[in-house]
Amino acid sequence: MGTYLVRGGKRIEGEFAVRGSKNAALPILAACVLAADEVVLENLPQIRDVSQTLEILRELGCSVTLTERTAVIDSREMQAIALCGEAVRKMRSSILFLGAMLGRSGAGRIAYPGGCAIGKRPIDLHLAAFRRMGVSIAEENEILDCRAERLRLRKSTESGISAGSSVEVRPRYRSKDRTKYPSRLSYCER
Repeated sequence: MGTYLVRGGKRIEGEFAVRGSKNAALPILAACVLAADEVVLENLPQIRDVSQTLEILRELGCSVTLTERTAVIDSREMQAIALCGEAVRKMRSSILFLGAMLGRSGAGRIAYPGGCAIGKRPIDLHLAAFRRMGVSIAEENEILDCRAERLRLRKSTESGISAGSSVEVRPRYRSKDRTKYPSRLSYCER
């Protein structure tokens, strides 16, 4: 990271372009699932995690167009509620899609998220928060099968630290007509 050395006596002037943040972009991209509409996001960082997250959106059936640092995501036609492909297994932040799928359709099926270069970062805080919200979770062959008739917001009592899980369990939009989003759980092999 660069530094600026400022010596007094002169006014600081000029322009500086602030680039988008990965830690802000990834949860916002996952939240596009909840919009059930077209969303335009500008100033996205041009990094692999963003590209992989856009691939996950496509896997769910969203239309995604990327031009430079601007993405247009249309989730109106999204019907899938299962993520079990390679993109999910490559990035830890793919767990953020589980909350979005649950919020949109009351169900979600996801492979255990993968890769983290900075060490072990389990998803147990995410799962504990979902259980407190009324989500039933079945785990089989590294696949999480989650369902909730009704999501209930609960105060967190977890003592662990996870920025991702605190983003994940915020109140979510839920479709009143679940028949609009038929189950596609068969995509993940049992």
